[in-house]
Amino acid sequence: MSGLEDIRRLYADYQEQFRQRERARKPMEGVFGLGTGPRDYPCHDQFVQELEQLLNAIAAQRPDSAQAARMLDYIYLAPLERGREDAVYWMLLAVHSLTLPFIPLLDPQDAQALYDSFCASYSRRKRLPSQEQLLADLRKRAEGK
Repeated sequence: MSGLEDIRRLYADYQEQFRQRERARKPMEGVFGLGTGPRDYPCHDQFVQELEQLLNAIAAQRPDSAQAARMLDYIYLAPLERGREDAVYWMLLAVHSLTLPFIPLLDPQDAQALYDSFCASYSRRKRLPSQEQLLADLRKRAEGK
């Protein structure tokens, strides 16, 4: 199984776990800080831990630039498929920082393509600081550094 397939499966499992928790949530749970709400679900931390482990395992295999670019493209665009309606969106943005070790594996052309796609997908005013670091690293790699 390829790394991209594993990542897609992990993302799908995470989103399904979130949906299950939402369906089981009681009315008004988490409102006004009472009880736990969607931000407190354990599936978020579990997703980050599993994704980090998976990315470390994939990085250890030293994928070629094209494989790395496909994985990064999926990870970078995944939040846009959800919209901003729930906590999953924000977690999918936050895990962008886990991809930094893959940038040195990219050819300059692949780094430039990812940079261009990211800039077109996320407005400058709405980017997280970790995304700005990601873009800076992609830009350097695109310049061959």
